[in-house]
Amino acid sequence: MTDRLIDMQYLYVIIFIGIVFVCLIYFSFRMFFFKKKGFENEIESISYNKIKDFVIEDFEGGEILIDYLFLTSKGFLIIEIKDIKGNVFGGDNLHDWTVLTDNRRYTFPNPQLALRERIMAVQQIVNQVPVYGRLLFPKEALFTKGIPDLVTNLNELISDFQESNENTANFKIKSFMPYWDLIAKKAILNK
Repeated sequence: MTDRLIDMQYLYVIIFIGIVFVCLIYFSFRMFFFKKKGFENEIESISYNKIKDFVIEDFEGGEILIDYLFLTSKGFLIIEIKDIKGNVFGGDNLHDWTVLTDNRRYTFPNPQLALRERIMAVQQIVNQVPVYGRLLFPKEALFTKGIPDLVTNLNELISDFQESNENTANFKIKSFMPYWDLIAKKAILNK
C-alpha cells in the first residue's frame, strides 16, 4: 500500500513539473510573439500600408526576400528587425558585427549590404518614389562605438518618418499609390 502511495506521489510530481514546463513554454512564446507585434504596431503608426514577408526580383534577375515594406508619407520604407540584445560592435566597413552579452559572444554578417540590395530591388520597380531602409534594433542593443549607417531604434524611426501635417501626408500617399500597387502586383508572398 505504501509503495502505491509513493508511486502516486511521483506521478503527481511528474505531472506538476510537466504542467509548469508547458506553462513556461507558452508564456515565453507569448512574450516573444507580442513583443514582435508591439514593434509592428508601433511601426504601423507611421505607415499607411504594408507588405510583409515577400519576394521580388532583384537587380540581377534573381529573387530577394523582404521582411517588411511600409508605405509612409516620406516614401517606401524597408525594415529588417534585428532582435539582438547586448553590446553591438558594428561599422559600415566591417564584414562581421560582434555582439557581447553577459554570457555569450557571437558574430553575424554586416546586414547593411543585404539591406542596400533590397532598397535597390524596390527602387528599380518604383524609380519615382524615395525608398529607404532601416535595420531596426531594440533599445537593449547598445552600439557603444557609434551607430552605423541605416541602423535605428523604434523611437528614432518614428521620429524620422512621422509626418506632422495630415493633409500633406495624405497628398503624398495618394501620389505614391500607383507605385505601391505596382510593388504589390510584383510581390510574391512567402508562405
